[in-house]
Amino acid sequence: MNATILTHGSLRNWCTLAATTILVQAAAASLPPNPNVRLVYPFPEHDYCFQDGRSIHDILANRLPRELANAGDPEDLGAGLACFDSTNPPSDEVMEQVRRYIEGGYASRYQVGARWARGTNGDPINLTWSFVPDGTTVGDGGAPGGAGPSTLFSTLDSRFASQGGRATWILQFQRSFDRWQALSGVNYTRVRNAAGNEWDDGAAWGNVGGTNRGDVRIGMKNIDGTNGILAYNSFPDNGDMVIDSSENWAVGGTSYLFFRNVILHEHGHGLGFSHVCPQGAASAGAAKLMAPFADTSFDGPQQDDIRAVQLNYGDPLEPNDTSTTAASLGALAAGGTIAQGTVPSPTPASAGLLSLERAGESDWYSFTIDAPRLVNFTLTPVGSTYTQNAQNSGCTSTGVSSNALASADLAFDFRNSLNTITYRSVNATAAGAVESTTGLLLSPAGTFLVRVFQSGTQSEVQSYRLSLAAQNVNMAPTASDGTFTNFVRVTWPNVIADAEGYQIGRSLTNATSGVSVIGTVDGATRTFDDTTAVPGTTYFYFIKARQPGNVNYRYMTTAGDAGSRPIVNQPPVANAGPDQTVTDEDRTGSETVTLNGSASTDDNGITSYVWKEGATTIATGATANVSLDVGVHTITLTVSDAASLTSTDSVVVTVQPGCFADYNFDGGVDGGDLTDYFTDWEAGSDAADANADGGIDGADIETFFAVWSAGGC
Repeated sequence: MNATILTHGSLRNWCTLAATTILVQAAAASLPPNPNVRLVYPFPEHDYCFQDGRSIHDILANRLPRELANAGDPEDLGAGLACFDSTNPPSDEVMEQVRRYIEGGYASRYQVGARWARGTNGDPINLTWSFVPDGTTVGDGGAPGGAGPSTLFSTLDSRFASQGGRATWILQFQRSFDRWQALSGVNYTRVRNAAGNEWDDGAAWGNVGGTNRGDVRIGMKNIDGTNGILAYNSFPDNGDMVIDSSENWAVGGTSYLFFRNVILHEHGHGLGFSHVCPQGAASAGAAKLMAPFADTSFDGPQQDDIRAVQLNYGDPLEPNDTSTTAASLGALAAGGTIAQGTVPSPTPASAGLLSLERAGESDWYSFTIDAPRLVNFTLTPVGSTYTQNAQNSGCTSTGVSSNALASADLAFDFRNSLNTITYRSVNATAAGAVESTTGLLLSPAGTFLVRVFQSGTQSEVQSYRLSLAAQNVNMAPTASDGTFTNFVRVTWPNVIADAEGYQIGRSLTNATSGVSVIGTVDGATRTFDDTTAVPGTTYFYFIKARQPGNVNYRYMTTAGDAGSRPIVNQPPVANAGPDQTVTDEDRTGSETVTLNGSASTDDNGITSYVWKEGATTIATGATANVSLDVGVHTITLTVSDAASLTSTDSVVVTVQPGCFADYNFDGGVDGGDLTDYFTDWEAGSDAADANADGGIDGADIETFFAVWSAGGC
């Protein structure tokens, strides 16, 4: 592909049909006779075809008036075709003279490198094509073979009569336009006249396309008899094609490669491409359909031709230069792969179907996933190094060496569907090397974008292929369910090799909308114990991961795993109540005391309360009234639950003796109390134990007198 002349493809065997050589000498004074200048009719193998704005024969024979050539002929519809002898070509001086004739007379029509004027370079375009009806005048007086009525249908119907007839030859045109469409952003539609016939409305040759007439119109007439000029084609914005009716277009078997390569080459001019040199080996990616000589050793446009058509009209997935016009790659399922960029069969060497056509361009792609997925992406530059240059006298190999593999340093990034979040951007290798990433977590389910772009400058069209795959791995967490008594353990698979950290979340429902983050761990950890789980409550646990390139955590799954902490029977807690002190008010030697163990607790409820003093059970039940003698008593409460787990607690109860001053209970402290006390003391009555030491002795008298003499308790 040349910087000023777009090139594509090659045709070697146009020039192989017969053996007659006709010598033509130039007649113009400025183009002196030269026995080395020969027009070849038919074209022997390897002779070089030269394409210009008219027939080279017209120029060399001075059949084109100088003033008409200098003015530019508004009636000129484009390219003639001739060949030079490869063993004895014209001198560079002669070729330069020819070039001046072409450029001087055809600059207004010879739009080297120009696309159709709908949109700008790289934009896709819709073109229509049609056949003219027989009888329509095609060509003009100055074109090769002049003007004449088209015989396309009658001629080709006859040529293909034994090979399927009209349907067969029309199919070859359809295949040719389909091939250009499969390689570029050009979309073709065949049109017919209003009556639905195979031809268009028959408007005069040179009219622009319309409802019932193609932008590209195809006619047939005799140009120069058998062999010689096979066809010629106009440049944009006129893509009309005239084919020589004298040729046997039905040769070549069912592939009809000769016929198709002529159509493909000529329409290449109709897309704005001139000739390019040199022709090279197809196996090395150096063959060119648009080289100025015919070649049937390959089928259709080659690497250079594909780069050319994509520079003018973009690749087949255009328009996809923005996030909102992203080309859909479809749905990506677990274990699935989506690949784009391989040229459909027949596949030229070193050619890619996708491309960045110019500096500053980005190609956007969208795809959907049904669940969070780990995706792998590979971006592979495509191309080879080959020589290309504008046509010269011998179509030699001197020229610019194009490294189609490294025209741009490719890079890519992944983004969300709104183009507001970038998950990862990759540019790890130099121009010409593969860029890739593995195990990028994209979540949740939905649509994602991948952008392909160039880092730095871009010299030419950069072709590439891409591969997008989803790993078939399990990323679901597992939560323990009743395994551990004091926590729920959450674990998750070790599938994200570059994880920087994880967040653990839980919810009472199996939905991410209600998730609360309960912990964060580093990227090397894949287990977490939830100690805050309430026993008996079922939670759904979720894991989020963070990777390099984006600080946000993303769900590994959008469905959680249920887990719970079991309810474990705990022993009861006994509570015998606070210590008590009571007085034997009636001096009977004992007092009724209320024991209260209702503050005792158990997770499943207490089934038994037993009160003991020493080894003797004195009461049962949460509360109990017991009679205790004057003195100090230590009472133990034992509580039990349904699982026979027990707990104990003690309470100290002190029973004090009553007030001895009013010993006879007559309401006053007097001599009667003294008399009655001594009576009981002498009798050894327990009631006389004033100091509550368990014995009746002089100490009791002292205690009693101390209280009595004080006038009361």
